[in-house]
Amino acid sequence: MFGWRRRAGRPLAIAAAAGHLAAGRVWVADIDVAAATRGVTLEQAVTSVARFIHDGTLLALLRRILTALPNPLAPGSGLTPMLTNLRMAPADHALADLEVVRLTDNYTAFCATHAEVETAWQRIVDALAAHGMSPAPAKSKIWRPNPEDLYAAG
Repeated sequence: MFGWRRRAGRPLAIAAAAGHLAAGRVWVADIDVAAATRGVTLEQAVTSVARFIHDGTLLALLRRILTALPNPLAPGSGLTPMLTNLRMAPADHALADLEVVRLTDNYTAFCATHAEVETAWQRIVDALAAHGMSPAPAKSKIWRPNPEDLYAAG
């Protein structure tokens, strides 16, 4: 998982992607999560945090803060990265055995064959759906990138 974490930004995500391509995993399922924070209720956000933090005082403070914020949270606001990562953590765990690079709210699975990438695509879609999320159709696709394109993006 890259993005919104110290020392795990875009350049490292691109390096990880290049490593997958160099290892022969040249088919890519690229899934952008549609509105990753839209539709998350206050209770869902607090429950997501409560999976990792058990301090009731801190959870009460988080509830108070979130109650005062607009819904959905504006992308780029201070709590958006934490809440998005916490919301996506269950899907991350369900996909732990796939060759996946997640950069913020975008999953990129790397596979050796077209059949494998179709399966990976469906697994990601299913993992997202199990937690109330879905791909953004206009931003998601299966493709076979030109490795030089990724190196140029870095």
